[in-house]
Amino acid sequence: MNAQIADLGFPSLLTREYKSRWGKLSSQLSLIDEIMQERVLWAPKLQAINTTLPADMWLSKIYLQEKTKKRGLQSPDRQALILEGFVLSKQGRELVHLKDFISNLKKSSVFMKGLKGVELSSTKGEKMGETEVMAFQLSCPLSKE
Repeated sequence: MNAQIADLGFPSLLTREYKSRWGKLSSQLSLIDEIMQERVLWAPKLQAINTTLPADMWLSKIYLQEKTKKRGLQSPDRQALILEGFVLSKQGRELVHLKDFISNLKKSSVFMKGLKGVELSSTKGEKMGETEVMAFQLSCPLSKE
């Protein structure tokens, strides 16, 4: 009986099927490994924002934005973490406070992991009731590590 099975090529058939399945599993494992390497851990980033945010500044929005254009160039695969907020206008020092916040974010290795940088996208003077504030938006492009 074993001789008949050997004559049918049963061992080579199993070997080919094993190799085929192994190849598929290997490619799936490689894909999973690649995804795990590129993922961004958000909780540590939010904690880093919390510890670096000055007392006279607050955030109104934090979101992930798909980047479609940057200075006229198409870059549809670039995403960015967007931080929008306000800083109190005190004796014209709001830009100094904003600069310090950006600098502290850049110094935070936990915050910067998976990001290319921190860019000031816009600022605008506003009034909230009787209080002078400066609205700002920061863009933090994601990188592929």
